[in-house]
Amino acid sequence: MRDKSKKASKSQLKRIRESLDDEISSDEEIQQEKKGYKDISIEEDDFFETYDERKISMAKKYLKKLDIMDNEGSYDLSGLEDKIQKKELANNLKLSTKTFYKGHKLSVTCISVSDDSKIAYTGGKDCAMIRWDLETGNKTIYSGRRKQFDCGGHFEQIKSICIQRDKNLICTAGVDRVIRLWDSRSPNCIDKLHGHTDTITGLVSEPNSDMNQIISVSYDKTLKLWSLDSRAHMNTYYGHTNHITSCDIAIRDRPLTGSEDYTSRLWKLSADSHLIFHSENSNNNKVNTPIDSVCCIDNSTFLTGTQDGSIQYWSQFKKKPLLSCSKIHNSIISIRNIKFSDLVFTGGHDGVIKAWKIQSNQIINLNANIEIDGFVNSMDVTDQVLVAAIGQEHRLGRWETVKYAKNGILVQSLEFCSAD
Repeated sequence: MRDKSKKASKSQLKRIRESLDDEISSDEEIQQEKKGYKDISIEEDDFFETYDERKISMAKKYLKKLDIMDNEGSYDLSGLEDKIQKKELANNLKLSTKTFYKGHKLSVTCISVSDDSKIAYTGGKDCAMIRWDLETGNKTIYSGRRKQFDCGGHFEQIKSICIQRDKNLICTAGVDRVIRLWDSRSPNCIDKLHGHTDTITGLVSEPNSDMNQIISVSYDKTLKLWSLDSRAHMNTYYGHTNHITSCDIAIRDRPLTGSEDYTSRLWKLSADSHLIFHSENSNNNKVNTPIDSVCCIDNSTFLTGTQDGSIQYWSQFKKKPLLSCSKIHNSIISIRNIKFSDLVFTGGHDGVIKAWKIQSNQIINLNANIEIDGFVNSMDVTDQVLVAAIGQEHRLGRWETVKYAKNGILVQSLEFCSAD
């Protein structure tokens, strides 16, 4: 008699077959496993590569990838070229109407203009921030008073300002070493950022970034990165050996700074590194002149302005300036351009703002001068308007006073005629 326990029902046999199928790999699975083992061995080989060997290996892989993409026709760089290509605006510039608005009680030190060219924000030595309607001249004054610690705003001079457009925030900073965040829809300070130990001289909003970050520079010789989402300090960067006086930015992660240590520095924040450029004159001799203003032209070139009235045109790929122009003003206090264009404006305190065309082999004076008395402490430019912050005194000190000048903003309308 056969033992019933040894009998296998149909359902039991089915389960056994399924378990065996799960254990037995198909040819395809075996190939995938072999491929996986191969990938692991490659990664192990990479681990034992030297740094130089690793760079060569990565370069070969990248070139191979480009060859494949080229054969497949799967990429198009025309859009990127359009973004990087410099816009030629200088030859078509036409200065239109000019208006001056009075407002601050003391010198205006900084300015930032909205993208639609209708609103401007300024800061001054009177500790106040003002919102301007550029069409009507109407203004809204935000809180601020010297030595009034409970005034709800700055209690020392404001030295820098920037608009953070994605968050509807206005950021201001100055002698009180505090970065204040203001809601652009109501005249209230909504938060404060602390970290610098000396006067904050520059603020810029990082462009084309989804991180909502701002960058600040200071007399404490540091550059700091801040998050506006978490309202917190992200990192501090060191390098300058004297006061940092100015900063600018054209592409994210790459701010440019100028300093009283006679150098400008182009930073790569993600790598915590920077390039150093020492001021030189037209004879390629190093000059020990503080840099008061910097301006990014595009993703690889920039301008610096020195206290002796000279400007230098630089490329990040060269340690010496490509071009240098001496004594174009009695002092260069501000430089500003329409980003990724050949049009640049410079200002000092010699009664005129000058327009320039920047080419790879020369800097051309367009003879489109804008007359204005006083110190041109700051400028902002769009494709419709140039707005300048004007004061009786230099934004960083009181070395000289132009008593007949008025404290306020100059609004110069810009037009660009067709080459035809």
